Amino acid sequence: MLHSAYLHNARVDEDFGVQNRLYDLGVATLNAEVVQPVLAAWKVSLDAFDAALKQSQKSLQTGAVEEADRKVDRLYTALRKYMEAFCVHPTAQVAAEAVKVVAIFDKYGAITKLSYDQEYGALKNAMQDFNALSAEVRTLLALDPWLEAIAIAEAEFQNLRAAQTMDQSVYIAGLVKETRLAADAAYKKFADTINAFVIAFGEEDYKVFIQNANVMIDNLNANIKARTTRAKNAKEKEEQKQEEPTETTTA
Repeated sequence: MLHSAYLHNARVDEDFGVQNRLYDLGVATLNAEVVQPVLAAWKVSLDAFDAALKQSQKSLQTGAVEEADRKVDRLYTALRKYMEAFCVHPTAQVAAEAVKVVAIFDKYGAITKLSYDQEYGALKNAMQDFNALSAEVRTLLALDPWLEAIAIAEAEFQNLRAAQTMDQSVYIAGLVKETRLAADAAYKKFADTINAFVIAFGEEDYKVFIQNANVMIDNLNANIKARTTRAKNAKEKEEQKQEEPTETTTA
């Protein structure tokens, strides 16, 4: 008979891993026609569990995040072109200060082509350099409206990206939990069916599977028990430590 597997106490990857190995073992060793439907039903739930673990679902915020990033990129790129035009300004002082601003752009390179983390890290540094310019220079080149617009667009992007991250974490956690429960239930139905077939038809067709499966199940249960025991001992030790009276010294 198949031993009980304490899947609900396993870690998520541990649960999927042992189910996947048990399924592969079943495919390799269970040839009876009567087993195939329940094995196939388990596979459907197991595949959904696997997909949930691997999925990179786009949240509802994704389109807004991408548009907010394009807005930042447009403003940043337009400001560079604006400063490049000023580099040939007929007033020498204006041209000279514009060259210095373009040098800041050159310092950070084509940041709009970088990944979000790299781009917005570089943008933060570039904005610090722009804002470090004297008020006189920023006024001379009419920079402040541009810097303000970029700062607002960047803040909008960061807010939307934070919302996207939250959406994704909630979605992924919920989907994994849902598909895991379904896979656990499908495995239990499979295991109960195998044990029922053994009682009804004898164990000859199931012996190899059961012997090997029980080794995997026993190892899983032993790991869970050991982990639980370690956690319990650590908790008791910490509680005992907190209850110990503190020694006082007398002069």
